[in-house]
Amino acid sequence: VDISVFAGEIEIRVPSSATVEVNANTLFGEIKAFGEQRSGVGVGLDKTSPGAGDRTLVLNVSAFAGQIGVSR
Repeated sequence: VDISVFAGEIEIRVPSSATVEVNANTLFGEIKAFGEQRSGVGVGLDKTSPGAGDRTLVLNVSAFAGQIGVSR
């Protein structure tokens, strides 16, 4: 799933049973995903959070300026 915003906030909540791969980046802002955080200029975060399912939900998330959050 590809999600992007020029400026603002993206907040994604996923089911607790889902295996999730997050590929997030922002030019100016903050990223929080499954307990990890990055902030500043030109930051990225790649994180996989295992779940009980046999399929993986891939989230490609980007923001020019803003906040990205992924949680359960």
